[in-house]
Amino acid sequence: MKKITRTHCTGDCPGRPQLARVSQAFTRRGSKVEVIISRIPASVCPICGQSFVEEETAQRVEVLLRPFHGIRDATPALPAAKVYIDFEEAGKKKKAA
Repeated sequence: MKKITRTHCTGDCPGRPQLARVSQAFTRRGSKVEVIISRIPASVCPICGQSFVEEETAQRVEVLLRPFHGIRDATPALPAAKVYIDFEEAGKKKKAA
């Protein structure tokens, strides 16, 4: 894992985010596909639970979502489904290609 770049939480929370892996479910209006991405690297506040991801990580998440949620007003016509993606494994496959 990378070093922690976020040293303080937001607002009035006195927490100091710690490195962790998080899972997040993503839905998009107009899409029938729910995408669950696991093991996303993040900094998570141990007090309030707020999580923060680096810009590079957010961009990689967007790339993983694109086939299922499309971009802007172009949502793919896919049947209803739940898709599970392991962030770390998806990164390995891209590097190997």
